[in-house]
Amino acid sequence: MNFILIGLLVSIIFAAVAYLSTSNLIVGIIIAIVSILYFIFIANKEVTLLKTKINRFNECYYFINNFIVTLSVKGSLKASFDSVSKYASNELDEVLVGIQDLNENEKIRYLQKYFKFHIFHLFVDLLDIYQEEGGDIISMSNYLINQLRITEEYIIKVNQMNNRKLFEFSTLWIFSLVILVTLRFALSEFYSYLKTQIFYLIGIGIVFIFILISIHLLILKMKDIDLRGWTDEK
Repeated sequence: MNFILIGLLVSIIFAAVAYLSTSNLIVGIIIAIVSILYFIFIANKEVTLLKTKINRFNECYYFINNFIVTLSVKGSLKASFDSVSKYASNELDEVLVGIQDLNENEKIRYLQKYFKFHIFHLFVDLLDIYQEEGGDIISMSNYLINQLRITEEYIIKVNQMNNRKLFEFSTLWIFSLVILVTLRFALSEFYSYLKTQIFYLIGIGIVFIFILISIHLLILKMKDIDLRGWTDEK
């Protein structure tokens, strides 16, 4: 599901809980607006960068691996490049269209701007050595392929940890919000007094601001994947 849609759904839930907790429509609307703005303009940007980073590395992995395998069979840089280009993503395909007038060596070097990983630079250096000295490209690339696999395993492990953190975080706050709403009905007499107090309304607002801050810190933590050479700047 699109992250913005998830954000909108969460914002509606936050607004509903805020309204049930305060019986104040204005508080519910304010919580909804703040949450929606956060998810659309802040959280979505960070999540998009995380997805781009992981997707780009996976694409880099398959590009290098397929290129080496094809090169070992066909022995031609052009044939190998043409072969892997057929399976390029839409984003990469747009880049390839823009550099179609370059020769294969120039194209591969240009792609260092797209695959901003240290391991792709090693791949380019490996191709330079192969073209200058020849040899068995499969044997020459053993170390490179091994590093690609290690990094891919690292990403899988980090994703598993992130999913676990997300589950624990969601469970904690879901129970907290359920308790908040339950207390509103369980302590109805006391609640009748509280809902007229400005400090209570402010307190409920602070609770949801704290939740949004917690979500942001979690996203930043999940985004912290070390892929050497990558920067979020375009």
